[in-house]
Amino acid sequence: NKSLSALGDVIAALLEKRTHVPFRNSQLTRLLSDSLGGNSKVVLLAHVSPEAASLPETQSTLLFAQRCSQVELGKAKVNATGGGGSSEAAMTAVAKYKGELETTKSRAARAEAEAVALREELAELKRRQRIPSREPLSPVSRNHGSEIASSATPSMPPPQSATKKAISRAALTAASSILNSKY
Repeated sequence: NKSLSALGDVIAALLEKRTHVPFRNSQLTRLLSDSLGGNSKVVLLAHVSPEAASLPETQSTLLFAQRCSQVELGKAKVNATGGGGSSEAAMTAVAKYKGELETTKSRAARAEAEAVALREELAELKRRQRIPSREPLSPVSRNHGSEIASSATPSMPPPQSATKKAISRAALTAASSILNSKY
């Protein structure tokens, strides 16, 4: 891996205390340049495997970890400025964002409480509005019996006169025969 190779070069340069450390050789070493440059404490975790198939990789990992442990980075320094204008601006921004965070948290708590209340109200309404015993879905099945109505029969409003009843029966019969025929 190119990044790990470049990290090994950086560790070797730090170990030998060279004047030039090649931090720019990979993205990984660029990201770690502040940490490895001497202003912070560094912890290296080496992952090793007890399997026999991973023995060469484990050995190289342990050798790399040993080389890293020999590097002396110096004391960690505090990166805070002592009373500069940018520090005060940062503290003001932090206070502002803490206030916004508290406001957002309180709004979220109120919204959650409202949601719980609405869920309870919905459950209560569902309990009150129990549907009575099942009624036929189609007005045709209520007026003409089950021999005419089926799940495929279109529902029509109940007819008013004898002529309308005849037309309605004819339409239902035609619709039933069309729906039951094979295309």
